[in-house]
Amino acid sequence: MSPRDLGVSRTPAREALALLTQDGLLVHEGRRFKVPVFGEQQITEVFEIRQRLNRTRLRLAVNARRH
Repeated sequence: MSPRDLGVSRTPAREALALLTQDGLLVHEGRRFKVPVFGEQQITEVFEIRQRLNRTRLRLAVNARRH
């Protein structure tokens, strides 16, 4: 799939791929990108962090409405 197939230019696509690689969500191998295989522990940690973030976001939203 190319940026043209997605309706975007090369620069934003390249920047997005670089950010995803930097965050560990893609692996750059030569001219290709692959999605890494995540272990059960890594997946569990991601969901635990998301739960904490959602609780914090909810608490901040409630506090903002009170003020």
